[in-house]
Amino acid sequence: MSQVAEERFSFQMSQEKHNYQWDSTENALTIFSTLVKKKKNDPDKFFLETLCFATEKYDGSNLAKDDSGQLYSKNFLIEEKDEEFIKTSLRKIREANVADFRNILIKAAGLDGDVVTKCIVYGEFICNSFYDYAERGIIGDWKVFGAKLEVQKEGIETLAKLTKSGFACPKRLNNPNQVKIYPNEKFFELAKQADLDVPDFKGSNENIATIIADNKTEMKRGGIEGVVITIYQEESGHRLIKWKGSQEFQPNTHANFLKANDLVQKSGAHKDVKIAFLELSEVITDISENELALEKTKSISEKGHYKESKENKVKQDRCLSSLDKDIIHDGISHSQKKFDSVEKYKNKGTDAIEEYKESLIVEVSEHLAKERSVLKEVDDGGTSQKFIRDNVESVIKSQLADQLQ
Repeated sequence: MSQVAEERFSFQMSQEKHNYQWDSTENALTIFSTLVKKKKNDPDKFFLETLCFATEKYDGSNLAKDDSGQLYSKNFLIEEKDEEFIKTSLRKIREANVADFRNILIKAAGLDGDVVTKCIVYGEFICNSFYDYAERGIIGDWKVFGAKLEVQKEGIETLAKLTKSGFACPKRLNNPNQVKIYPNEKFFELAKQADLDVPDFKGSNENIATIIADNKTEMKRGGIEGVVITIYQEESGHRLIKWKGSQEFQPNTHANFLKANDLVQKSGAHKDVKIAFLELSEVITDISENELALEKTKSISEKGHYKESKENKVKQDRCLSSLDKDIIHDGISHSQKKFDSVEKYKNKGTDAIEEYKESLIVEVSEHLAKERSVLKEVDDGGTSQKFIRDNVESVIKSQLADQLQ
């Protein structure tokens, strides 16, 4: 095999899609809005009786590592020779010993080591200087928040043992041979025993209303990207939700929540629930102390895309509103954090750039769909898809041109 062929084969192998992605964490504001709209649910019980485990949400990239030492980005395998991801050293994640964590976990939960064929640990890789990450000295850190176990036989027994041992897991398995573990005290205790780094605590064994109150000030000023909350509900088991600050562009989500807040304030909900909704609304609407949100609002305003008018409401799939365009533009920069740098793909050749472009288009399409709250492919290859493709191609072309200067 020639050297060129070997390099292409290596790239194709390293870029092979994998099925070990961490499922998307649910948006807390969407969950709260839906709870109010569905009258069969009880907001008082949900906000006042649901105990939580909360940690800081970081603005990095979700990377995983298994017990054999293989690294994963959200979509692709990371090659053994790679020393950086988004121009940030991978040293700390390379040094993390997931095999040790696997052994500690198996022992703590009384699992059969022969049944567990793979242990994958997930974490946020801090690879940018947003917020005060540089001042805190955490750039390059890998903050682990969860794990998946791959098992030889159906994972019901493994799931039961993990739950009985105090781990946070969903009640149902999306994949019968993969068991997911969410962040909680037990998981963090074992991670620390294996010398794995974990996110900062934002609350433990408190109800949702208290978590919101305790973190409102920091969220309002944009001191952190957000808060990740593990909750438990009898029907579904443990769930993971994220509360993101107003510097994260999510206009439809915010609009829906503010409508839900109006309903709550006029309802017979408990006063503490009403206070919680008012505090969440304040984080959304009062950005006077949030420099990142002010900067993003100014940037969007200067582009001239978003105007307060009826045209900005989400219309039929075939119509692309100005607000949709803003969501897409923001979605491109947001989605690029899930991949390595453009420079890395450029160095691998034309095929690598094309694969990167196509994967980025998929991510941006999903970003728009979530913000629109539609559970189908955006526009079915129509107006939105063309706009997304054109703008992704334009951004990549511009970034590649900047590297030549």
